[in-house]
Amino acid sequence: MNTHPDILAKSEQYGKVTLYEHLAQVALVAEKIALEINLDTQIAKHGALLHDIGKTHPLFQMSLKETTNTRSKSLIKSFYADIHDFHPRHELSSLCFLSLFPEKEWPQLIDMVVAHHKSIHNDKRKRGILDLT
Repeated sequence: MNTHPDILAKSEQYGKVTLYEHLAQVALVAEKIALEINLDTQIAKHGALLHDIGKTHPLFQMSLKETTNTRSKSLIKSFYADIHDFHPRHELSSLCFLSLFPEKEWPQLIDMVVAHHKSIHNDKRKRGILDLT
């Protein structure tokens, strides 16, 4: 199995962890916690696997890799040039992979994924996911 060692979850500053390693570790912990507190272990694992998969976005990967060559950076930036100051939220990008999971799990998975870093609700600091609209 190809674990794509070039796709990172954490930058070198934070241990240069691959996305595969990170998702596998989080899924293992999520399953153990779900078992311990009597929650659906499958949904917990699916949420864990889905939560950061949006980090595969080219701009997100470029931001993690100081060594991205100049040609690659300029190609990626030119592709997104018409979107002023576009900074992808990996949580939202992760939702592009939602269809890989059973539809009956979608409401729970959406909540787990979208809110794992920020409140889903508008907040007074304007930092909720709904504030992005």
